[in-house]
Amino acid sequence: MTTVRLPTSPLPASIDPVPAWQPGPDRTAGARAGAHPVLTIGGTAQAGTIGVSGEVDRFVVQLTGGQRYHFELGSEAGGLRDSKLVLRNGSGSKITSNVGGSKAGAAEIDFVPATSGTYYLDAQGGNGSTGAYQLQGWPDDFANHSGTSGRLAANGSSQAGAIQYSRDADHFRIELEAGTAYQFEASAASGSKVQPALRVLTASGETVASVADAGSKAQTTYLSATGGTYYVAVSAGSSAIGDYSVHATPIADDFAASTATLGTVKPNGPDVTGQLERSGDIDWMQVTLQAGTSYVFSVEGSGSKGAALDTLLQLRSAGGKVLASNDDGPGSKNGGSELSFMAPSSGTYYLAVSSDAGQTGAYTVTATADDYLASPATAGVAIVGGMATSGSIERAGDIDWLRIDLREGVLYDFQLAAGSGSKGNPGLAAPALQLHAPDGSTAYGTGEGSKAKLGYVAPADGTYYLVAQARDGLSTGSYALAASATPDDLPSSRTTTGLVQVSGGGSKARIDAPADTDLFRVELVAGATYQFALAGTGGAGSLADTYLRLLGPDGAELAANDDSGSKNGSSALRFQAPSSGSYYLEASGDGQLVGDYQVSASVTAQSVGLAGLAHQGLDFPATWA
Repeated sequence: MTTVRLPTSPLPASIDPVPAWQPGPDRTAGARAGAHPVLTIGGTAQAGTIGVSGEVDRFVVQLTGGQRYHFELGSEAGGLRDSKLVLRNGSGSKITSNVGGSKAGAAEIDFVPATSGTYYLDAQGGNGSTGAYQLQGWPDDFANHSGTSGRLAANGSSQAGAIQYSRDADHFRIELEAGTAYQFEASAASGSKVQPALRVLTASGETVASVADAGSKAQTTYLSATGGTYYVAVSAGSSAIGDYSVHATPIADDFAASTATLGTVKPNGPDVTGQLERSGDIDWMQVTLQAGTSYVFSVEGSGSKGAALDTLLQLRSAGGKVLASNDDGPGSKNGGSELSFMAPSSGTYYLAVSSDAGQTGAYTVTATADDYLASPATAGVAIVGGMATSGSIERAGDIDWLRIDLREGVLYDFQLAAGSGSKGNPGLAAPALQLHAPDGSTAYGTGEGSKAKLGYVAPADGTYYLVAQARDGLSTGSYALAASATPDDLPSSRTTTGLVQVSGGGSKARIDAPADTDLFRVELVAGATYQFALAGTGGAGSLADTYLRLLGPDGAELAANDDSGSKNGSSALRFQAPSSGSYYLEASGDGQLVGDYQVSASVTAQSVGLAGLAHQGLDFPATWA
């Protein structure tokens, strides 16, 4: 596209004298010598056809001095390809020309005449091409390139303009300050149907910010890193044309994105609120941390128009290096982020808040000095038989993990109780306690109440984790966690002292904790068939759901039963002994239940004489002799 302003001095006679006009067949009818079709500015397009190579169709147009015009010679579907448009003065001398090209489409000319008068436009086919075309002309307020006369001040003042044809694009030159963020806005004027599209371009023409399909108001933001000359381009986001206004306003940034920030946040201090004022905004805040202390930082916010703010939270060193980051972490359900960090050294650090989705909106930052991390990396330790470990749930959702070493087969008792409390940190009113496996992945049980208690028999030696938290996930306060080894009534090994007499009165015991198992020795005779039963004792404290296993002399499982169909959760086994000797009955609570129970054994049939069973002291009916 070519833009030209007609000089005020007369054109030299050597400039492209007027060629003989060669009208095509579509222009011959009714045309007299010197009578050319008229192109009306802003009116209906003139349609024609270049029928033969070299044909020229000339149009006359009346122009006003000082007014900008835009002309387009376009191809109809399947029509003229290499369109060429020539602009001439009233004497027929060439002022300028433009060739559209086979793919570029229309040949375009922007022109500002110095004086009013008659001008001519020649429609031709470049490179000898032929075909149908359309020629149109419009008044144009601002050029669509860096040579524009449009100017925009970066102080919020508006500049009016108009989208006068569907491909119109108005450029405005603007000077921006380095390090300053700006908001650019183009709005349809009252009664205008135009839907503006907006772009911000560098002096070299690179688009650095843009928005389209935004309805009657288009807004975008940009932070100028270097400052200098830029251009704001307003065009039609749809086919509608009309008047608009455009302005650029500096954005006040609450926190700088550097160590020069004035923002500060204090662990366990008041929350800090901020604003992401523009897309790409990053807010830094200074925070002082102590070596060896665990911290939890979180950010939550709300985006523009009530949308959730998709946040990104980073922790940076004093030199600005990223040490930890989180995007949409567990700290929030609406795009908030949360990260944990143990300071390796005391000093100044920085929190950086941004939106990885480019959103704007308000946010709140919270910093908490956390006594124990919620992971196997915790520094918290609980000692069996030692003094209770003190801790605190410092914020809603806080979870504390404490390491504890346990031995296989030992029954342990854990208790989490509210701490003594202090001003500003009362005792935790509703504690909840869990035990996690050495790999940290499996919870073996929970205990809740004013004093959360949990009993447990370790299946193997290792480091386990006690997990302290508030039952409702919201309460805060101090706590004390105690761990002790509890004597087990019966061991879970073949060294057990538990004994079940066949056809005796049964043996009573208690499942003291989830995963507790009690072993009883029982003497069986080869060939005899036995019935074994395990049931709760009934009443308060009874084991409600049982699980019974029979182990061989070597400890291998021979049979097992879980709730044999009984309505009271009892279990039963029927077994014929293949050989005489010591066998073992293993009693436990299914589903990690605890409670009192009774286990019994009886003979249902036998293939040996009374003498073979005499050592068991059994009294059999005479029919068995």
